[in-house]
Amino acid sequence: AGQHFVMRTFCAPDTHASRDLCRQVEHLRRVAQTPWAHDVETAMLRVPAAGAILGRCVPELASLCWEDTDDVAMAHCKVACVDGVFCVCDLGAAGEGTILDGRRLGSQWAPLRDGCDIDLGLVRIRVELAP
Repeated sequence: AGQHFVMRTFCAPDTHASRDLCRQVEHLRRVAQTPWAHDVETAMLRVPAAGAILGRCVPELASLCWEDTDDVAMAHCKVACVDGVFCVCDLGAAGEGTILDGRRLGSQWAPLRDGCDIDLGLVRIRVELAP
């Protein structure tokens, strides 16, 4: 009786995949990219009224840089309050520069507005101006 129990309990697993597993594998093969390829990682970053330099020097931004490339420089752009308006300018440290709502910035200040996007390489920053 004990030998029969061992043979029934500790047998090799079935080598045939279940129908559900095969269907899931076929579904994943038809997916053009990995399902998580377009997931967005976010981080909250507060800039004081005195301003800040943004880039890999900011831990919250550095954690979003998956590849060790120069797309995001240590000191990529600067944000400051100029004449009562928050503005951004590029520091010229990265080849791709700083992009504000699809427009490449230079060293001149560009005003920020609520909801605008700042791109530093592959990192996108959504601006939320709080009173």
